[in-house]
Amino acid sequence: VSTVADYWQWLQNSFVSNIRAQQWYNGDPPRNLNGFINDKNNRLIGWVVMRQLRVRPEYDCRIPDMFRGTVRWCSSDYKIWTADRRSFQPGWTLNASNISYSQSIQNAFKYRPSNEIDSYSHMTDHAFYDGGGYIYEFRGRLNDIKKNLTVLQQLSWIDRLTRAIFIQFSLYNPNAELFTSAIITVEFLVTSGLISSSRFDPFRFHNNLKGFSSVFHLICATIFLVLIIYLTLTEIQSLIRKKQAYFRVFWFYIEWSIIGCSWTSVGLVIWRYREMSRIGILFHKTNGMQYLNLELVASVDNYLTCLLGLCCYLAMIKLIGFFRFNRRLSVFNRTLQYAAKDLLYFSLQFSIIAFAFIALFYLLFTAAVQSCSTLLLTTQMFIEEHDVQTHLEYEEQVHRFSERIDQLLAALERVGSY
Repeated sequence: VSTVADYWQWLQNSFVSNIRAQQWYNGDPPRNLNGFINDKNNRLIGWVVMRQLRVRPEYDCRIPDMFRGTVRWCSSDYKIWTADRRSFQPGWTLNASNISYSQSIQNAFKYRPSNEIDSYSHMTDHAFYDGGGYIYEFRGRLNDIKKNLTVLQQLSWIDRLTRAIFIQFSLYNPNAELFTSAIITVEFLVTSGLISSSRFDPFRFHNNLKGFSSVFHLICATIFLVLIIYLTLTEIQSLIRKKQAYFRVFWFYIEWSIIGCSWTSVGLVIWRYREMSRIGILFHKTNGMQYLNLELVASVDNYLTCLLGLCCYLAMIKLIGFFRFNRRLSVFNRTLQYAAKDLLYFSLQFSIIAFAFIALFYLLFTAAVQSCSTLLLTTQMFIEEHDVQTHLEYEEQVHRFSERIDQLLAALERVGSY
């Protein structure tokens, strides 16, 4: 998908057909699969929502005087202050039309804020998009949806002022008790072209044992909570006893980092349980026919996983601290202390050389290789070597780059020896 026409074709011919269960491979109808998507394993919760974000025409970029006779208009990037939040009639006009359109078509040209549609802001590599927008809901029969998409295309629902379209939907897999929040994003750049991306966040919903998957999980969580309470009380007593001297110890930062991450994790677990209970009740009442945005729950679940990982990392550092009384490890610690100055100088030299290579890769391949498009991506590519063979025409140059640098350094060394 590289043009607007390709995007419309993908919507009408591929995407729409796959959000409904189609015939089996042998031609049998999909019995008892009402609400399932075409893979026949995941059930769609409610309906699919397509949200458009656009800019106001009065924020068009300034055309230089020498090109005004040739270029009549240009569009600006999406910003919070350039976003269009007005409601229109079909065709992006402010005047009422004599042609009658369906309610879903009319709603597609009316702006709706984020609190009304239960949507959230999104950050991409090109812009920060707010949670509101112009909404089209994929509701009704499949033929009606296809006709509505054809009408939207004829009314230029996607035009030169469109900057992004988010397709959001939620899935439930009863076989694995797995919920999934899906977001398919297409950005319409002012430099021409479309940039597409997708995000799928699966998570489990446990409705038994107060949100825990098993008795063992419940026991481990209880032990974790007891240990956190004990650690918090112990550190508070130590703070009261040592006063200002308590803050001069390195392990103070480790202990309170563990405490902070742990209590934050407990709060997120409680919030997640309450939110999942609300979603479960609503899902049960509506039989999955009501649209539910699971994006926030999936994000909180990801944050909880990151916090627990950080807690494990800090706990391992604390465990290493317990081993400092061992003789063998104490010798290792003294060796590091003795060589700390030399290691610091070496790290400084290595950082300068590494940044020089990163800057050189970025300047040479920023317009050719996607993994070198920014300094951050170039650093990741330099460390992980991921996606370095994206463009085969540059593969040989990238692989021979280190050899050429070695030849250059050898030549400079020979010149310096004379």
